[in-house]
Amino acid sequence: MVAEDAVTHVSFRYIGGGPYRYLESGCAWMLDPKLSGGGSAINLGIHFVDMFRTFTRSEPQQVVSLMGSSTWGLPNEDYASMILRSDTSVCTIETGYTYPAKMGVFDLRFSVRTARHYVVARSDDVVEIHRRKGVCP
Repeated sequence: MVAEDAVTHVSFRYIGGGPYRYLESGCAWMLDPKLSGGGSAINLGIHFVDMFRTFTRSEPQQVVSLMGSSTWGLPNEDYASMILRSDTSVCTIETGYTYPAKMGVFDLRFSVRTARHYVVARSDDVVEIHRRKGVCP
């Protein structure tokens, strides 16, 4: 659907478990921003920046972001929100290490808006496809 229809908005929410999971899996270096490069934005968010570029076939012209580390108080961020805008599309990206769940369980929701469709992925096995209703002038 994305290949045949222009993408006008994408939204990605991917909130993983707390940073303790890196300690439990022997990857404490992920909590050191000098070694990891940062927290959830660089670790999780970069994939969604790439998806935005791929889905929209455009480059971000403007980027706005807010990050925080108030949940765990660590030197790298545990929550990040980004908005990207190209000439044709807007993207919202929300990532974090704030979901109180075991390894491999996430709070996620992805959506893609094209001229004719609205696609929502609510989990690995639930995808909704809505077709456009009506036309605006």
